[in-house]
Amino acid sequence: MKQFFVMTSALVVCIGGLAVGASAQDIRQDKRDIKQDQRDIRQDKRDVKQDTRDVQSDRKDIASDKADLKADRKDGDKADAKKDAKDLRADQKDVKADTKDVKKDQKDVRADAKDLKQDRRDLKRDRQQRKQTGR
Repeated sequence: MKQFFVMTSALVVCIGGLAVGASAQDIRQDKRDIKQDQRDIRQDKRDVKQDTRDVQSDRKDIASDKADLKADRKDGDKADAKKDAKDLRADQKDVKADTKDVKKDQKDVRADAKDLKQDRRDLKRDRQQRKQTGR
């Protein structure tokens, strides 16, 4: 019976030691996850800014292309009107694509922020567990 108790105690100590080691590893992983989420958020926010600038620039180009197209049609210049119509369609396509990118990047920011919040909770929990084990 005494041998069983000693073996059981040794097993509990080993398992407890593994739990502490796993907790330290969890803490390191949580910190890496937090840093990665922060980098992702910064990059996504930069992308949103750049795409927003692109949309604004394309909208200015659209206004200019519309004015040029109107003037060319009024003057009867079919070749320039055709070129301006083509530019207008390209700029409208760019606005659509950039607007889609902005929405995707904003969605990514929200997802990364949610993940960051969860990683911070995990880190707090892991630190508390490690503190309770006394290591």
